Amino acid sequence: MKTKEKFELIFILIVIILVGGLVYIHFADLSSDSYLPKNIKDLFNRNNYEIIDKIEVCEGGKEEFFTDEEYTYYFDCEKSKFIYLEWDDGTITPMMDELNSGNVKIDSLIDHGLKCNKKSLHEEENETNETSETNESLENETIEEENATENQTNED
Repeated sequence: MKTKEKFELIFILIVIILVGGLVYIHFADLSSDSYLPKNIKDLFNRNNYEIIDKIEVCEGGKEEFFTDEEYTYYFDCEKSKFIYLEWDDGTITPMMDELNSGNVKIDSLIDHGLKCNKKSLHEEENETNETSETNESLENETIEEENATENQTNED
């Protein structure tokens, strides 16, 4: 085989491999990560962790540690700075650092066993609205009672 024929054969093989790869990429469902091996997915997702709660005594009052569009999340005591995440690779990071940077989501933490409470932001608005409506109706009742008392006094 001549050198020219060898180069042509190598060139044709490279073109076939490239075209095959492009066809695969074109038809692959890139919205899912099913085409990646599991260990590579874990590197990107960083969902493999355990929650480590290093607090010994739960003291202090309620601590609100995170708020999203719908809820405020809180602990019954001040403990967010004592909760860590231990990743599969052995690294340990503060939970609040990971949460605030967006590396983990609050739902993922709860799914992994984080014990916390949540309060709806919309309920607070409703409670505030109901309270102001109650106050207005009480004011109206008081005004009506004062008017009725004045009317009785005027009639006497």
